[in-house]
Amino acid sequence: MDLTGRLRAWVLARPRVLLLEAVGGTGQRLAAEDALRRRAWPRADHPADADMLVVCGAATPALAPSIERLRAGMAHPAASVLIGGASGGGFDRHGEDVARVLDDAAALLRQRAREGPPPPGRDDAEPGEDGDGAAQAGGGGHDDSRHGDGDGDHHGHEGHHAHEGHHGHGDMAPGGLEMASRAEDRDGLKLDVLDVPFGVGSFGWPPLLRVVLTLQGDVVQDARVETLAARAEAGAGSWWERPWRAALAGEATPVPEAERWRAAAHLDSLGRFLDVAGHRDAARAARHLRDRCLAGSEAAGLRGEARALARAVRRGGLLERATAGTGVLAADHARRIGVGGPALRAAGCAEDLRTGSDAYPGFAPVCATGQGDVRARWLQWLAEIDHALGLADRHERRLLPAARRHEAPRGRIGHGMPPPSQGLIAAIAALVVGQTLAAARLTIASLDPDGNDAGKASDREPAHGG
Repeated sequence: MDLTGRLRAWVLARPRVLLLEAVGGTGQRLAAEDALRRRAWPRADHPADADMLVVCGAATPALAPSIERLRAGMAHPAASVLIGGASGGGFDRHGEDVARVLDDAAALLRQRAREGPPPPGRDDAEPGEDGDGAAQAGGGGHDDSRHGDGDGDHHGHEGHHAHEGHHGHGDMAPGGLEMASRAEDRDGLKLDVLDVPFGVGSFGWPPLLRVVLTLQGDVVQDARVETLAARAEAGAGSWWERPWRAALAGEATPVPEAERWRAAAHLDSLGRFLDVAGHRDAARAARHLRDRCLAGSEAAGLRGEARALARAVRRGGLLERATAGTGVLAADHARRIGVGGPALRAAGCAEDLRTGSDAYPGFAPVCATGQGDVRARWLQWLAEIDHALGLADRHERRLLPAARRHEAPRGRIGHGMPPPSQGLIAAIAALVVGQTLAAARLTIASLDPDGNDAGKASDREPAHGG
């Protein structure tokens, strides 16, 4: 084997994985993240840097064009797998057994590397599988010098994202690239205008959320926000609401279990936010603590680790200074558009259905700062993680009440109530206009709606900013 071949084999021993959460795929995504961490396979931030695309959940028709664009951006050799969804759609491997599917896909990658690029037009799918094998070159060669840091995440390339097709005002340049048009900015100057879509495959992005930002320079002039799960595809809403949905259905749900689940949901959101903010080590720590909460570890020990994580995130005050005053959501505006949960409490509204409940004697809501900005929202997550784990440690014999409404991680849920993520999506559309692109991404990450939840009403018109 020549030097190039040896380098390729070394790289593919730890393939870089682009992880995508599809409809109803939260549980599968968590299982895949755990499997990647155990194998020390690094995460890719964008298709050009990925060897393997792992789709978790149902790859519905609404997602098919986005998945194909991700595949087209991957260089040979490449493989795509589906975990937890129905088979089909041209995936190399599919199934519920995460470990087996990943290992089979890695073996297929090594085989394709030995065989070399397929001839143009060849169907590279394995015998017995359907589709195109997802091994089409995305332009350029495979970067054999890439290597990970051994912890399952990739450092760098944060500014990259997967374009899902342009919807701008401009003409098309040779090669299919969109050219910007011109319009007056807020100061009356003529600047280029370009629509930039973020969504499926975008780094650190909330699941099943698509946002098209109209940019002049790096300033957002308009925003269109929608979900990619149609009402018929969205199922029962957010996976993170399961304990409270069970209580609504009359099932006996222990308070400690629900509060560990709440802490895990906030840690999942916090991990995405910290990735976008560039705090990769803290993001990995948040995900690891999330998994231990879901595994039922002792709440007292988890609370100590959560406080250590909070100290690490706040150390030096750099993140606090960078996010203070950005994306301010006022309390009255939050109520008007249907925002609840931590985002509402971060705006200073101490509203929580656990107050006065027999299952939570002496409960008092937490409001970290009440300032309603990005800083307040991530500090609110940290405060509520600590609070939830403290509640889990003190309420061993209590059950969630048999009520018609419950306080879930993103806000109130109940019979006939709109899903909590609808209000968060409306907040995105309102807050990002006038921000720089970097500030807009932090604002979106600090709100973190779940497209599986809001998708139940996605046949409405998209939310617009302005």
